[in-house]
Amino acid sequence: MEDVKLQEKDASQSQEQKPTVEELIQTKIKEAQIEFESKYKAEIAGLNKANSKLQKDLEAKELEKLDEKSRAAKEIESAKAEKEKILRETEEIKKQRIIETAIFDAGLPKEFAKRINGSDEDEIVKDVKAFTTYFEAEVNKRIEVEVNKRLGGKAPLNGALPKGKTVTEIQWAAMSPKEQQKFMSEGGSIQS
Repeated sequence: MEDVKLQEKDASQSQEQKPTVEELIQTKIKEAQIEFESKYKAEIAGLNKANSKLQKDLEAKELEKLDEKSRAAKEIESAKAEKEKILRETEEIKKQRIIETAIFDAGLPKEFAKRINGSDEDEIVKDVKAFTTYFEAEVNKRIEVEVNKRLGGKAPLNGALPKGKTVTEIQWAAMSPKEQQKFMSEGGSIQS
């Protein structure tokens, strides 16, 4: 009977120590991703660069085939598209700078920047304030719960002394016997 219990116990312990099939699969996927990225990252970057060059060459050849008026119109269209792209990138950089400034001013870590939304400075500042208010409220709730847990449900004295007690008596009661002995040997006295 005891052998069966020991075998069951050993079996349950070995099951707890062995990773599940899902964990093994996830581990293998992560390993494969790391291997893939390290092995092919430079190659992919080179292919992207070559692809971009070939795309530009193709566009240039297509422009050569057009008459002068059509070529000028295509170049203008291409320049406008490039200008729009640069403007969008500039606006995104400005937005990120506003978010970083607002987060810094609020005293929040940089990691919270991706949680902030807004299309202009006013919306961003409002979102940071709302986030800060919510964050502080949650922190205060958790602090309150922890304080209540540590106090064991007893309310703090709030600076008021219990009836009939002096500060010295309360300090005396809080001292260990060793501290009390040292206090008395240094010439201290208890007044009641």
